[in-house]
Formats: sequence, C-alpha cells, structure tokens
Amino acid sequence: MRVFLINTTILQIIVCILTTFLQARVVPNKKTVSLLCLGPCKYFGQQLCAIIYKMHQMTHIASATSILLSFFYRFKLLKTGGIRMSKTCVYFVISYLIPLIGLILSLISASDLNEITAELQKLHPTYQTSNYAIVGYSDVEGPTAAINSLFYAITIYLSPVLAFYYRKKILNFLDRSKKEIRSEKINQSKSMIMGLTIQSIFPLISYIPVLTYYAYSTYGNVISNMLLEYIVSVISILFTIVDPVLTIYFVLPYRRAVKKFWTGEKPSPGLKILVSDTHETVFTVQRVGVDHFQPIIEN
Repeated sequence: MRVFLINTTILQIIVCILTTFLQARVVPNKKTVSLLCLGPCKYFGQQLCAIIYKMHQMTHIASATSILLSFFYRFKLLKTGGIRMSKTCVYFVISYLIPLIGLILSLISASDLNEITAELQKLHPTYQTSNYAIVGYSDVEGPTAAINSLFYAITIYLSPVLAFYYRKKILNFLDRSKKEIRSEKINQSKSMIMGLTIQSIFPLISYIPVLTYYAYSTYGNVISNMLLEYIVSVISILFTIVDPVLTIYFVLPYRRAVKKFWTGEKPSPGLKILVSDTHETVFTVQRVGVDHFQPIIEN
C-alpha cells in the first residue's frame, strides 16, 4: 500500500513543480484558449511551455486516478489477502493509460499560436502580453478539443464517484469481517479509507471553479477578470498541498512516526517482526529469556 501512496505523492510533487515552472494565466476566449505563461518556461520558448502544459494536464489526471487506484488496491488486498506483483504492475499500467489518452488528445488538438495570439489581442486589447509566453489551443469548438475537454472533465468528476463506490465496498467488507480481522486493523483501514475519500473529493472541489470559468467563457460570455485568470492555476493545485497532511493524519503508522519525531519519543525497545499474513500485521516483541519473546502492545 505504501507504494501507491508514494505514487500519488510523487505525482502531486510533479504537479507543483510544473505549475511553478509554468505560472500560467488562463484566458478563455471564444474559439481559443490562451495560456499566458509567466514562469521560468517562458525563457525556453513557447514550444516548451506548450509541452509542459500538456504534461501538466496529464499529471493532474494521473494524480486523480492514483487515488482511485489506492482504493481499488486496498479493496482487493482486503478481499483476497494478497496480490501478486504481476497484477499490481497491471493495475499501475491501467491507471496510467487514462492520463496517457488525455496527453495524446492534447497533443493532437489544434494549437496555432498565431490564431491564439490574434483572438487574445482582439478580445482583450488592453492586456499587456509582451512579458508572457503565449500558448494554448486554437480551436476549442473543434471535435478533438471538445473530446479532450470532455475527457478531462469526466475523469475529474468520475474519479470521486468510483472512489465512493469502492469505499462502500471496503467498509461493508470490514463490517462483515469483524470476527476474522483484529479491531486495530479494522480501525487502521477505516482511517486510511477516510483519508483517501477526502483526497478523492479535493481535486473535484479544486476543479469546479476552473471548469466553470472555462465553460462559461468559452460557450457563454467571455469574461475579462484578471483575478480569475490568475487564481485558476492556484486553485487547481490546492489539493497537492492538503493531501500530504491528510496522508500523515489518516495513515496511523505515519501519524505515529511524525508524533514520535516531534515529541522526541524514542521507539519501544524490542524487535519488530513483519508477519506476511493476509493482514500485513506487525508485532513488536521483547526478549524475556534465552529463546522466548513477549509481545508488546503498542499504543
């Protein structure tokens, strides 16, 4: 399970790095979407900024699907007692196929820089763009761009729905297995599931303002609001700041480790033994004789 949490963390770190590198100001127009990049990428040219933005979109989707993957893996682990490495690799590959499809759709979407710049200057003549690298999409009404936007929106909105589906199945399984699984293990699982549930909702909350602003400006009336244009990128990465805190709090071993670190509490003397059973139980024991060990109950 740790591998899946690390996977999500790495993706969120990449999102933060790419967002910082882009610092994109999103300006939806009628037929185009302009991205005014103020970050370091502008010093490397428009083409690199465009590629980084497409990677940025893909990583956002991958981050959302990684949380869903954690739900699915946890459910399978509890139900079957163990998952072979080959199947785990298959799950990873499938989870990355979804963002890869999004990346392909982004790459084949029209992005004529001349058209993007021309409509930007026409609809927003007062904007000073000399200090930006301008990239974006030049035909948001075309079929490829429409499919790309729809795919992006469905992925973001569908992920929490599927997460709640697996959450319900996991909790039902835990309730039915109270006699077979130790209460401590059940509490740990429920705590982790609560954290994953909140993590799955946060991207949706972050993207609602972004998608609403984009849809209204594209298919309704063009909005010229600098605050909205700048804040869209900030809102879209809020979940990457909150998620690590949620992971530390709701994954009990992590919470205990952080607590011990801050309080300076030393670990209990003894030997930790990992028992490879269906519940991945870890016991702490201490030597009480030459060949005897006595379990220590951890708080």
